Amino acid sequence: MAQDKESFGFDPVEYRDLDPVDSVLVMEMVDLKIAANLVESDYQTLKALNPALIRWATPPEDSTWLILPDGSAGKFIEGWANVPPEQKKRQTIHVVKHGETLAGIARKYRTTVSDICGVSENKKLKPNRLTVGQEIIIPVAPDDYKESAVEYQVENSPPRQKTVNYKVRRGDNLTSIARKFGTTVSAVKKENNLYRSSTIHPGQTLVIRSSRGGGSSEKDDDDKPIPDPPPPEWHKVQKGETMSEIASKYGLGLSVLQRANPGVDPKRLKVGQKLKLPTGSEPKRETSPQFVFYTVRRGDTIGKIAQKYGVSETKLLEANDMNRRTVIHPGQKIKIPQG
Repeated sequence: MAQDKESFGFDPVEYRDLDPVDSVLVMEMVDLKIAANLVESDYQTLKALNPALIRWATPPEDSTWLILPDGSAGKFIEGWANVPPEQKKRQTIHVVKHGETLAGIARKYRTTVSDICGVSENKKLKPNRLTVGQEIIIPVAPDDYKESAVEYQVENSPPRQKTVNYKVRRGDNLTSIARKFGTTVSAVKKENNLYRSSTIHPGQTLVIRSSRGGGSSEKDDDDKPIPDPPPPEWHKVQKGETMSEIASKYGLGLSVLQRANPGVDPKRLKVGQKLKLPTGSEPKRETSPQFVFYTVRRGDTIGKIAQKYGVSETKLLEANDMNRRTVIHPGQKIKIPQG
């Protein structure tokens, strides 16, 4: 079809010569705006002449043919030789913050990991081993470039983040906590080294990086303590629980809980069954915070930890709101009751 277009009903193709252009082989990163000024052109013209350059400059540390308006190669070569080295490097310095990755930094500046690693100053950079406070040279467009180089606009500074030490309350889960602080479950897990499990327990302290929206409302919220949630109205039966244990957990007498749930057979509780709690019932709070924290190690079990500290397994489980089927994992904090 391409060789015999008329036979297939296509009009003959009218060929025309391309507009004349010049080109130079550059061996370093060349800012297109500087190049445009040297040849008395403009940034958009050079971008149109160089569609292969998806960024605001030629690739760093690489040889590239730079297409220029016809008759301007000599101007560019002479002018570029006289540009001071500090003006040729249109780069920015990024200081690594806690939790950042090189891929995330590249996305922030609308560039790529390979381009960042291609900068000579970053030759010793280890993409998978960034350290807080480390300085990285980023090949990004300068500030006066943002309107013309739309594809390399740097986003506005991210919302101010505030680190919060949050004490887990009964009924909390990672999803509700992340939603409360305007973050994600994965961010909470990463901040607290909860890689292998999503299990948290009342009394546990989590480090949260809050990114809730700015404004006066955020400031007001930051200054106010988060109120305790209202007392629960129902209890969902967990595997292995008895009505006596549930009553004790909420500081109730067994008969009180039974009166609130007429018709429920205490000997035939089912997992997932809901028991109504009398108004004002709250889980028992420890009146004396006499305990120490123990970080679970690989191979630990509740029995081993209890034996090590000379406490009963029952007390250890109760102190951590666990039952005998609860799975513990390395890195988890366990409260050890004292006395």
